[in-house]
Amino acid sequence: MNNSNQYNEKELISFWNTYYKNKDVILPNSDFSEFTKKYLEEESSLIDLGCGDGRDAIFFSEQKVLTTGVDFSNQIIEDNKNLESPYLTFSVVNLNEIENYEKSFDYAYCRFLFHAVSEKIEDKLFLWLSKNINKMIFIETRVEDDISRKSQNEHYRRYFKEEDFIEKILISGFKISNAPSQLLNIPP
Repeated sequence: MNNSNQYNEKELISFWNTYYKNKDVILPNSDFSEFTKKYLEEESSLIDLGCGDGRDAIFFSEQKVLTTGVDFSNQIIEDNKNLESPYLTFSVVNLNEIENYEKSFDYAYCRFLFHAVSEKIEDKLFLWLSKNINKMIFIETRVEDDISRKSQNEHYRRYFKEEDFIEKILISGFKISNAPSQLLNIPP
């Protein structure tokens, strides 16, 4: 894969299809999903954008949250289909065309998503989220710091400054209610 940090959709899809084709184990749900759980109501709806192997989507569905996991990797969505249940579905969605996905949800879950897409797609996502999410959006992302500047990745990463991302969230019309950030003076 081209490691020049240029967003190339075809290369990125190919990278993730190969990654998931060779991945054998689904890890347990993330700590961020545990944090998110306390804000969710049973029988509410949630979209997990960039769900990957579905580990957090599975967890939310086990909490009786109607969960839709979406990813642009057709390989992982095909693999995830055998995990579907009355509370869990998976779909291939290209975030570059998110405006064509005409479904609404109570919640959106975006773990490790925004640093993995171009700024153009980020803008489309914020617009889509503002129109299609009724309650809350949960975001965990990587930001630029000393470690990220020195790290090498096998795939696209767009590191950005935390304060710039927060400003973009606020300019997009969203409110931040909980962020473990000194920039916001909100306790974790």
